[in-house]
Amino acid sequence: MRIIKKKFLSIIFVITLIASPDAIADDDDYMKILETEAENSTVDQGVSTESYNVIQGHTVERAERTWLGECNYTVDILPPDLVKEEFSSYLKQCVMASFTFYRRLEPGAKSLIYKDYKKSTLVKLSTLRKNILKYF
Repeated sequence: MRIIKKKFLSIIFVITLIASPDAIADDDDYMKILETEAENSTVDQGVSTESYNVIQGHTVERAERTWLGECNYTVDILPPDLVKEEFSSYLKQCVMASFTFYRRLEPGAKSLIYKDYKKSTLVKLSTLRKNILKYF
């Protein structure tokens, strides 16, 4: 009984495959229209991405300067005298969880966090995390 059931299901499967229409992309009218449109379209070279971002209200940040050094995970204190770009790079390299929230902040909030960092002589990572989450 099992063998007959398996053979019957196999035969039904083969018949279904044979009876189904072939889907060939070359014969599809919609695909032909899309290909024609893609061939005829051109990229507007008159607007740069940077000026487009400014027009759309997006801020264009400068490339961050890479912080070079060793991450000291035994001390809960940020290194002193990091410039703003190095500050961001340090967070990215050494405190990734905080950087994840920091990078999503508005530029004004990032500036306030950096100013708080520059005001203090010793900034604890725990204080920095709280500060970041306050603006988030």
